[in-house]
Amino acid sequence: MPPQVGLSLVSLLLGLLVGTVAIPTGIASRIAQTPAPEVSPETTPDATPELPSESSPDLPPELPPDDPQAQASVSGAVVSLQRSALPTNAILSVQLLDLTRASASTVVLAEQTIRTNGRQMPLNFEILYDPALIQDNHRYAVRARVLIDGALALTSPQTYPVITGGNPSRVEVRVEPVR
Repeated sequence: MPPQVGLSLVSLLLGLLVGTVAIPTGIASRIAQTPAPEVSPETTPDATPELPSESSPDLPPELPPDDPQAQASVSGAVVSLQRSALPTNAILSVQLLDLTRASASTVVLAEQTIRTNGRQMPLNFEILYDPALIQDNHRYAVRARVLIDGALALTSPQTYPVITGGNPSRVEVRVEPVR
């Protein structure tokens, strides 16, 4: 394995552990469904074991992690009119949603969860997602929530359109106390 790939993998794993990196929903479900490759004694350190090729008609083809097209992002800042610092146990959740089907439940495409550690807003976020999941005729938006001790404390009163229809990939998301 080239050193830069190993370092990227370590960075990704550390990001997942501390909650600063989120795996897009479609990719996460694929990871869970992909069996581990079998390694035989004949496999040399330079050989790459072949992974089983399973194709699913409802999932886009997966791109290699080092492919620049494999990831895209929506970013921005979560803001509040309250200027006090959040408690150390507050958790910020920012979600990328597909709002296309009005009658169906909202589809969460990707999410970033951040431990606030007592920081004051604004809090920056970057949600990574697979661009193959995006369709030009769909409507996408971002929403944010803050949980304290597992209870919803702050939420965005609206969703913020992103990506398609001339909407940006960087937004400011306002949250308000839950009443």
